[in-house]
Amino acid sequence: VFMLIVVGCCGLRSIMKEIRKGVPGYEELASSEEEAQEPTGIAAVRGEVFRPPAFSPMILSSLVGTGVQIGLAVVLALILAVWKVANPMKKGQVLTAMILCYCLMGPVGGYVS
Repeated sequence: VFMLIVVGCCGLRSIMKEIRKGVPGYEELASSEEEAQEPTGIAAVRGEVFRPPAFSPMILSSLVGTGVQIGLAVVLALILAVWKVANPMKKGQVLTAMILCYCLMGPVGGYVS
């Protein structure tokens, strides 16, 4: 509990220091934005949202698909362990369930990527 309080105080101190440094710059930015009247909402981000990634879009796509596949396999294996379908006390049963879930989540990962 003591360490949590110490870390929290240090974090709060650094946040307050950054806020004190950033407020004057933010006020200048706000006044210049009022003069410029740039578009807001979806009109401001439309070009960035629908733009394909500049660096290796296929690698990004496959990494996202693999991440979804691994994440869902872990969640499903944990759910099976909680429901006592895969008994964690039996040697290798959770690992086997994890490998099976990874294989079954292949189509989901392929769909996402």
